[in-house]
Amino acid sequence: MSASSTDFEKGMIAICTFSSLSNILASFMLFWIATNPGPNKTIARLIMNLLVSDWLQSFGFLMSFNWLAKGKIQQGKYCQLQGVIINVGDLTSGFWATSICLHTYLLIVNGREPKNLLKILMKCIWPISILISLIGLLIQHPNDPFYTSASGAWCWIGPNYKEYRVILHYGILIVFAIIMIFLYSWMFLNVYRRQERVEMEATRKVFQKTNKKLICYPTLYLVLVLPLGLERFLSLGGTILPFSYLIAAACIFTSAGTVNSIIYGITRNVVSVKPVREFVPKIKRHLSTIVVDPQSLNANGVESHYNAHIYVEAEIGNLNEKSEKNNIVRVPSIENFHALTCSVPVQPLESIYRPSSSRNKVYELPLYS
Repeated sequence: MSASSTDFEKGMIAICTFSSLSNILASFMLFWIATNPGPNKTIARLIMNLLVSDWLQSFGFLMSFNWLAKGKIQQGKYCQLQGVIINVGDLTSGFWATSICLHTYLLIVNGREPKNLLKILMKCIWPISILISLIGLLIQHPNDPFYTSASGAWCWIGPNYKEYRVILHYGILIVFAIIMIFLYSWMFLNVYRRQERVEMEATRKVFQKTNKKLICYPTLYLVLVLPLGLERFLSLGGTILPFSYLIAAACIFTSAGTVNSIIYGITRNVVSVKPVREFVPKIKRHLSTIVVDPQSLNANGVESHYNAHIYVEAEIGNLNEKSEKNNIVRVPSIENFHALTCSVPVQPLESIYRPSSSRNKVYELPLYS
């Protein structure tokens, strides 16, 4: 694949523009989360690691400003460094997106947040990704660098090592995509079955909104990865796509920082314009609709030492430090539909609040005092 000097310049400008936007948004989100971590520190840290990966990937593509200034890609240590950085950013981004998916799956299906998951992931993902990316430097042949001009657009795994593009990169990303599709599909069905058991229209809408987001995450990941992955897989068989396609696919690929900043930052409620409590007057007694899974109740109601998983129709901003004063500990689940672990009185709930449904016990419980 060859490109004229004009096409090369336009392509580099496009890649650098999209990567700059991703880098800026990822930097902003990282700063916001670091200074406003919120009550759910685990999901915030997971997203922070994802954004660091996206920042690293976009920074790798930003290094193409050097090629734009020189008018061509030159082999050397700078080129190899760009290849390593981009590969590490790509792999860790896929790892952390899959980790967030797994974390969400465990919350929705098991109803609890896994212990020490973040520590284990931190100890594995970054070292493994760096090791995979450095393998190329160990197996490269003399006078045939592993990281070199990738189709004349940026430095990455060279054409003489095409099989490693699958082994050390796109094959891994495809595995991540398959895992996410499976887990998010299972979560979708799980939430859909719960939705069918709920009679309240308002609660149904919450489930429907959640399911739309569960479809959104893997779909966007595939949109980001597949265009460039398709070009790389076709190149293994000798099919060469136009240079313009490669540039367009690269622009989509390096938009991961932009997309993840918006999707994971906004839909996961990591970012809000301002804390809700600054706008909403303090309420001395607020009632929210609680849907309790009948399986969490024993013959005498729920004992105080038993952690019952209940679901609350409420925005994340409305459940902050104030809720902890009432022995309500939020275990963030899926967006605006939250799994809570709550210590409730030994006295049977039925004797305090009359349930409005026999299949799903619905209570009006105070969340604020």
